Amino acid sequence: MLNAVYQLDDLQRDIDRMTVTHPTRQKIHWSIEIKRPPTDPIQMPVPTTPPAPASAKDRARVKSKPRGRKNSSAQ
Repeated sequence: MLNAVYQLDDLQRDIDRMTVTHPTRQKIHWSIEIKRPPTDPIQMPVPTTPPAPASAKDRARVKSKPRGRKNSSAQ
């Protein structure tokens, strides 16, 4: 089994180090660091703001079903 492992920087915003490891129950048999050029930074995705809700006029209206009389014959 192989594991892909990454370590974040101190601010936990960018990946500082990436490795591939071959572990067993007791130890790691080997580990290979994946190096990347320093000009190719990995950026964490930035969440976008959701769109503004629709105005009250733009919302669809649902008509309610007319209520029938309750059956009061049960005694």
